[in-house]
Amino acid sequence: MAAWRCRGTRPEPAAWEPAPITWEPADPGPSPAPQSASVSTDEQVARAILSGRGLVAALICLGYEARPEFAWRCEKAGEEITRVLDTYFEGADR
Repeated sequence: MAAWRCRGTRPEPAAWEPAPITWEPADPGPSPAPQSASVSTDEQVARAILSGRGLVAALICLGYEARPEFAWRCEKAGEEITRVLDTYFEGADR
């Protein structure tokens, strides 16, 4: 649903050609809280898969909003992560 809400105007395919990327260091932010010992490993796997799906939604949204040299990479990465999650964890998060 998040990816659907982010749909907007896409750059023309010619603008998706690879371009040099300049990276700026980002603030890593706080580290994640450790998992509770009372949470089963099955639940932890399901949470990780759902987090991956959230990452996919963010990447797909960025595919529409980011500058062209990032946009196509975001979209392709989102598609590939979706393919892998669907292949290895079919139905595990539904």
